[in-house]
Amino acid sequence: MVLVSPWVDLSESTPQTAALDGTDPWLHLSKLRLYASWWAGSDDPAELARPELSPALGDLDGLPPTLVLCGTRDLLHPGCRLLADRAAAARWAMTYVERPDLIHVYPLLPGVPEARTAGVAVAEFVR
Repeated sequence: MVLVSPWVDLSESTPQTAALDGTDPWLHLSKLRLYASWWAGSDDPAELARPELSPALGDLDGLPPTLVLCGTRDLLHPGCRLLADRAAAARWAMTYVERPDLIHVYPLLPGVPEARTAGVAVAEFVR
């Protein structure tokens, strides 16, 4: 499985998320909150923390091997780190690739050398 959902923790349970606001030109906190409420159908904190909406907070047992790509300027970086830490503790076969100074959705950006590397990593993972 390749984790394609942009969400790992809609509830913003990681305090570092707010500290990253403004470092990612693609995604900022107000946009994250708006999209999270659309995705969840609610802005109720209990709804945002549901594991099917915020997998970093859910039960990771039995999940298939997964690849997660994240940049350190990505507003979702703290949630991705939380997911990676929880995956290691749960012995979930998750491959976590963290790239310095890259933003949200960097693998999709044309002309970015790291995007090409990410594409190769995804292709190899899927094989």
